[in-house]
Order: sequence, then C-alpha cells, then structure tokens
Amino acid sequence: KEDGLEVTSIDLSEGMIKEAKKEGIEVKKEDLLKIKYKDEFEGIWCMATLADIPKNQAPALIKNFYKALKENGILYIAVKEGQGEEIIEKEKYGNNPRFYAFYKQDELTKLLEENNFTIISAATSSDNSVKWVEVFAKKISPSLVL
Repeated sequence: KEDGLEVTSIDLSEGMIKEAKKEGIEVKKEDLLKIKYKDEFEGIWCMATLADIPKNQAPALIKNFYKALKENGILYIAVKEGQGEEIIEKEKYGNNPRFYAFYKQDELTKLLEENNFTIISAATSSDNSVKWVEVFAKKISPSLVL
C-alpha cells in the first residue's frame, strides 16, 4: 500500500492473520486452493506459500492464480530450493510438525509453463542460510493458449 497499490491479502493461517492485523493489514481468510477470483488482479505476490501445498495439488493452485489474474497479469512466486516433500519440526514453531514442499528452479518454471504462464525471469537467491527459487511469470492470453 505504501506505493499506492490496492492490496488484497489472503491467508488461511490464523497466526499469520493475527500478525498482519497487528501491522494494520486486513486479511481475507481463504484457502488458495478454493479461491474463485476471475480476472481480478494485475499481480500476485506468492512468497513461500507454495511450500505449504503438496506437490500433487500445486497445479490446482497455479490454475487458480491464472484465473485470478487479469490478462497479462504478473505472478511472483518464491519457494525454498530443494527436492521433494518433508515433515519438519522446528524449535521456532514449537517443534510442531510442518509440511514443506521444496522445488528446483527448472521444476518450478515447468509447473508455471504447463499452466499457461511465460517466464519473465527465474533465479536462485540466498537470504541468510536459506536458498530461494524466485520466478516472475506472465499470464499468457487465452487466445494464445493452444
């Protein structure tokens, strides 16, 4: 919002919603696998959310993003780099088991391309000791989809 953007925040986690409210951010509690938005957003920022989704459900999430974006809409998606899926217990989360899906750059770009996005840029970056796969992709116009 600082840059004059109209923002719609969506999360399913009560904890994340509570934290956002502390910062004065309104959040809609919705499951991204069940959203029904159509041609509504010029851009979607998806930071680490894909890691919470089992890989067999990832195409459904990407299809929902495609439907939610306006023509030529931009999707930014970032996920921790790695392979496979794991249940991990971390002390900072009270040692409660959490599901994580990890991706390699080529795996993430392929997932997006298979769901009618064209890749603008893709890179692997580091933030402290965490490696991230980051991709900017553009919604392909329905008339260009074969």
